[in-house]
Amino acid sequence: MVSRGSVFFWEDLARAFSEIYRVLAPGGKTYVGGGFGTAELRDSIAAAMTKENPEWKSFRDKNLGPDNRARIAGVLAGLGHRHRIINDDSGLWVMMEKGE
Repeated sequence: MVSRGSVFFWEDLARAFSEIYRVLAPGGKTYVGGGFGTAELRDSIAAAMTKENPEWKSFRDKNLGPDNRARIAGVLAGLGHRHRIINDDSGLWVMMEKGE
């Protein structure tokens, strides 16, 4: 299951991640989160978007910043599902895998 960008709009992260995990087939994986691919692409998009809307950077930082990362990590830790959080130049991503 892949989703790019929607996680930042979910009202109930615990319910959403639980449901995603529930419907995964044994051996199934998720890649959920958001980002821009590379640092160069991120910077290029940020420059263009900020030119169009000076408030855009604060919106991006809210979604990809440390507070949201901590919130997502806390929810996942509480659920106990096997997961990995990727937080690098590609963005913020959650990978979950359901055992066989």
